[in-house]
Amino acid sequence: MFATRDFNTGDLIVNERPLMVVPRIPVGVLTDEGVPDEQASKTILHQAEKVMRPVFGRMREEDKKAFMELHNSHLQDGSGPILGVIRTNGYVFGDKAEMSLSNSNTSSKETHTSIFKDLSRVNHSCSPNASRKFHVSTFSMQLRAARDIKEGEEIFTTYTDILEPAAVRAKDLASYQITCTCRACLDPDKSDPIRAAVLKRPAIFVPMQKDFGEGWIDPALETLSRIEQEELQGSHLYRRTLHQVFNAYVHMNNEEKALEFGKRLWAAKLAVGEDRDERFRNVELMKKSPQWVMAKMIRGVPLLQSFI
Repeated sequence: MFATRDFNTGDLIVNERPLMVVPRIPVGVLTDEGVPDEQASKTILHQAEKVMRPVFGRMREEDKKAFMELHNSHLQDGSGPILGVIRTNGYVFGDKAEMSLSNSNTSSKETHTSIFKDLSRVNHSCSPNASRKFHVSTFSMQLRAARDIKEGEEIFTTYTDILEPAAVRAKDLASYQITCTCRACLDPDKSDPIRAAVLKRPAIFVPMQKDFGEGWIDPALETLSRIEQEELQGSHLYRRTLHQVFNAYVHMNNEEKALEFGKRLWAAKLAVGEDRDERFRNVELMKKSPQWVMAKMIRGVPLLQSFI
């Protein structure tokens, strides 16, 4: 998928309803006790295919065609043609950027997987420029710009945890027959330490002295710099760090900087569908936020505070 125009951070790229939605573990798929693991796996895959056939059979002919044209990376493991496409292209319903069925580390909320005509074709990157989220209210998945995207640029999502080391990401992607050639995977000796530092981002503490400077927020600004260097704006830690810096500048009554980072935080929240937090929608609402009001009340009073 390529951008046909420029997109700003948070802009909607695609809003699409799925071709199919199925349980991650098909209902009614069982094996007999004592069956060897390999045979049990084949039996489960065979039964799962049988469960999926009636679902596939009820689809419109044009949707069936689009579904079967999707890539299938499970041709040799006993998966049938329908299940193979589902396992290759399904997105978990939850908010995490991870594919379905192959990953067992999921919460109870992530019980279904969805397959799309267009969104399932979006390629992977360990530095994705787009974020996705399924919205139950519209029964559709939205893909939004995680950072500014230029016309003609390829649009990427991610199929794994982008903060993990390259070796872990490679293992996650292997089941999809993907060998990632993004900058981070080609030079893990450079990339892995930066991502590890982002993952271990520190809290920042307000100095107790009255006339403090701004140096105490440098660790958070350094984290933002690392995130931008590695193009990790799709990570939840990008939003948390922006919020951290916003709180710090509000505490220092640096209105210009606080509003700058508040606007960036709102765009980052839009990118992942977190538009219910109205505090950052505009300048007026930011200035009415509890953080802003409290900072005005305690101006100049040294308090033991930290921002995580």
